[in-house]
Amino acid sequence: MLSAPAVSRQAKTAAAIAAARDGSNDPGLVRAAAGAALMAAHQSALARLAGEGTGHFFVRRHALFEGGRWPLGTYRGQYLVF
Repeated sequence: MLSAPAVSRQAKTAAAIAAARDGSNDPGLVRAAAGAALMAAHQSALARLAGEGTGHFFVRRHALFEGGRWPLGTYRGQYLVF
């Protein structure tokens, strides 16, 4: 099992790659994306431990990250994904 710092580094690296792919190198965006990915992984694990199926919002949101999409949240009424 990876340590928390190692998982955090992996999330930040993946976020930086995704941001660069979309033409951004904004460090704030990379930090927010990495944090969102870590939160999604945590929430998905909790939902699964609670016996929720794959249709649960937390599990589905985490699946977006696993599929290479980065759902960051809402801004001005739009859900931001990169």
